[in-house]
Amino acid sequence: MTTSQQDDSKTSGRPSVIRAVKTYLNFFSLVVLVVEAGLGAIALTALGTVQLVAVYSMALVILALIVVVSLFAAKKPEVLLQSVGDTGHLRDFTRAITGHWWERITPDDRSSLSYVIISPYLPTNTVMLHGRVFNAKGEESAKWDTVATCIDVGKRKVFYYWNGHHFSKPGEPWEGFGEISFYESEGKVTSGGGLYSDTNLTDVKTTTRKAAKFQRSTEEETRIMRDENRELVEALVRSKLGIG
Repeated sequence: MTTSQQDDSKTSGRPSVIRAVKTYLNFFSLVVLVVEAGLGAIALTALGTVQLVAVYSMALVILALIVVVSLFAAKKPEVLLQSVGDTGHLRDFTRAITGHWWERITPDDRSSLSYVIISPYLPTNTVMLHGRVFNAKGEESAKWDTVATCIDVGKRKVFYYWNGHHFSKPGEPWEGFGEISFYESEGKVTSGGGLYSDTNLTDVKTTTRKAAKFQRSTEEETRIMRDENRELVEALVRSKLGIG
């Protein structure tokens, strides 16, 4: 293989796969491939219980996909082949939700708060989410990013698969699935709500399902988070959590 051919193969791999995600069925398949690759890597390098958990997790992911696709096939078969990115309405919705958001775990959880940036992802006409998690002291304690997303414009929903890590335990990867419904007020999308699953891959029995509320960050709050002045950020986070 020539050098140019090698370069082409390197640059065309991931974008080509992502561009192939044209339907919800493609999306589900992509998520499984991503998850299986990650768990497969763990299974090959880990030993003992961790390796066994990774193998079981791979089987559970495949089973979950079968269940989800079967439910759609039985109740709404047309959804599986519905295009995820072929209308102007999709682009309009993507632009409407792009920006900076606060994600608060409900009900009334004051232990942590996520600052989430939603940005357009042009290859699939969808969005990507990047989250920074802050604890009750206002200190950044974790990060997470979406690996794959899918949009239902009619229901104003974003479905996603995410992974991340806690700074205090970098060797313990976390991941899950989630969905967000966005709400419009006076012609603008300013809030949302949804559910997501939270799994420690080293112990899948820790899986929990949580509810969350989204609120758009104000210009002043966004400026504080962008400037990253530690004292101001910590004070802002504590204020958002309702802590003195």
